[in-house]
Amino acid sequence: MIKFFSLIQNRKTTINPTFILMKNLIIPIILYIFCLFSSCDKEKTVENYINITDTNFEKALITDGIDDVLDGKVSKSSVSKTTILSINSKKISNLSGLENFTQLKYLNCSDNLLTNLDVSKLFYLEVLFCHSNQLTNLDVSKSLNLRHFYCHSNQLSNLDVSKNNLIYLYCHNNKIQTICVKSDNLYTKEWQKDSFATYKVCN
Repeated sequence: MIKFFSLIQNRKTTINPTFILMKNLIIPIILYIFCLFSSCDKEKTVENYINITDTNFEKALITDGIDDVLDGKVSKSSVSKTTILSINSKKISNLSGLENFTQLKYLNCSDNLLTNLDVSKLFYLEVLFCHSNQLTNLDVSKSLNLRHFYCHSNQLSNLDVSKNNLIYLYCHNNKIQTICVKSDNLYTKEWQKDSFATYKVCN
C-alpha cells in the first residue's frame, strides 16, 4: 500500500486520472472499514460489562474479589460465576445490577441503606438476609428455592411467601398486617413475626 501511494506521488502532474480517482477512493474506504471494526469492538466491550451505579456496592464487589477496578462496571463473566454474595454493612443504597447475578444461591445485603431490592431474576436463591434496611416492598415469588428468609427490621407493609417452602422466616419489626402462606400448617416455631401480624392462606 505504501509503495502504491509513493508511486502516485512520484508521477508527473500528467498522471492518469484513473490513479487520482483510486487514490481519492481508497483512503476513505480504508478509514471507513477501520472505524467500523473499531465501533464493533467497543460495542462488544460494553456488552461484556454490567453497570454498577452505587460506589459502595462496587467497593463491596471488589472486596469479595468479584471486581478489581472501581470504574462503575463489573465483568459479566465474573458475575455469572457468583453463587455467594456477602455485602452486608457497606452503606449501600442502590443495588442496581444485582439482577444480573442470576446464579446466586446466597445473598446477604443486610444492614445497609436499601429502600428497594429486586430479586425477581434470582431463581436459584436459597438464603436471603436483607434485614435492617429501609425496604417497603419485597417480592420473593420467583425465588422458589428460598428456604431461609430474614427480612426483619424494615418498613414492609405486606409479605407473600405462598410460593416458597421456607424453613426459617424472620419478618418481625415491620408493618406487616397479613402474611400470605400456602398452607395453614406450614409455619413453625422457626418463623418469627410481629404479634399483630396474621397468617393467611393465599392461592
